[in-house]
Amino acid sequence: MIVQNRLTPLAAADAGRALFAAYAQLTGAQPTDSVGALLLSQSALETGNWQKIHNFNFGNLKARTDYPQIVQFRCSEVIDGVERFFDPPDPQCNFRAYASATEGAVDYLKVLHGQPHWWRGLQSGDPSVFVDALATPPKYFTADPERYKRTLVALYQQFRPLAAAVLRARLSPAPAAPVSPSLPPSSPLASSSAPSVPQNAPAEPATAPGALSATTAISAQPVPESPVPGSPAASGRAPTPRSEVPVPVAPKHGAAEVMADAAKAIAVVADAAEAIVVAGGLNGGGSTLPTSTPASRAAAIVRLLRWLAQLLAWLFGGFRSSGTKPGSKVP
Repeated sequence: MIVQNRLTPLAAADAGRALFAAYAQLTGAQPTDSVGALLLSQSALETGNWQKIHNFNFGNLKARTDYPQIVQFRCSEVIDGVERFFDPPDPQCNFRAYASATEGAVDYLKVLHGQPHWWRGLQSGDPSVFVDALATPPKYFTADPERYKRTLVALYQQFRPLAAAVLRARLSPAPAAPVSPSLPPSSPLASSSAPSVPQNAPAEPATAPGALSATTAISAQPVPESPVPGSPAASGRAPTPRSEVPVPVAPKHGAAEVMADAAKAIAVVADAAEAIVVAGGLNGGGSTLPTSTPASRAAAIVRLLRWLAQLLAWLFGGFRSSGTKPGSKVP
């Protein structure tokens, strides 16, 4: 069946990965660096460094009319030393077509493996030996063998480092995939990171509709404010209840205190009366006045007041010296 012709260009590294994977699939082993470089070199020569590859045909392999998928495009062949060009629908334009790079690489390796002398030339790892094998009937190509060899040797030198690098990457162990933070409950890692619960542990009581769970109830409580600097809470001391704060109480006065206060009051009144008498000139400069005059009567009142003050002071001194407590009864 003839399918649509399409170019399927590849990067050199991608071509190498596809070819080496096909080699491993066919033989069960990885190719050596030299064998890998030969595969890259011949495939690059046949496909213009994979930029003119049609439908993933790595070896530019021709197809018979009974091949499952055929693609046609203009080509040239060297016949009797002369290069001739052919256009579709000439059967010389029939080439194999593949749906993927993997499929095309595997078939290319199978074709080489199908001719023992071609396969032995490949396993030699030598580009000259390989070209000689490909030029031995049945021939792989119809071009000039020497020209084909010069081109393949140059490509071999070019692709040898790439082949080694791609093969080393294939042989290196793949990095472990990161563990997802969300693991299913059945995962051993998930169960090992969670606290274990005894199998016979009682089930938690169901929360009634509208009721708060323990976590919700705790979170609903008001958060205490920060203690004010200098307060009992900030200093670590227990606060004193308001009912226990001491209130200053006025001391109770006994008889002695009353006498002392009265004496002081009488003394003040006597001083004031004497000042009035002196200011009014009633005393006459301190001389003795007759008892019948107002001045003499005022002076007598002053002397009486001072006598009462002295009496009260004497009585107060008697209370203090006898040890009688203020506010107690005098026997």
